[in-house]
Amino acid sequence: MNKRDQIIMEQQNLKLYRTHIKGHMHPRRNVILISTANSLEHELEKLRICYEIKKRGEVFITEAYNKQNDKIDVINISTGEETEIIKTHGEKKAIENDRTVVYVDKHGTTKEDIKAFM
Repeated sequence: MNKRDQIIMEQQNLKLYRTHIKGHMHPRRNVILISTANSLEHELEKLRICYEIKKRGEVFITEAYNKQNDKIDVINISTGEETEIIKTHGEKKAIENDRTVVYVDKHGTTKEDIKAFM
């Protein structure tokens, strides 16, 4: 895929999501939004995931809402992959919506993609 096609695909993927930030219709690219309502481990894992996406030269958005009004932790808009970081809740819905699931415990350790464990 050439650069022009990649940009068009990213723009189309970005239109599938919206943000809760006043004055912004669509989430900002490559900006990590954090919330003190989440645990520190959750937010650090979000940073790690976004770092890996950016390192590959891809583009991400965080804390965005899809058309079904589901809030998603990290979306790689270069590939369309949605990632949900789970500590205490949301596992069932994330799996039903075919999202990558990352588990975080109080020690910051993770178990990647629940599908590998099923």
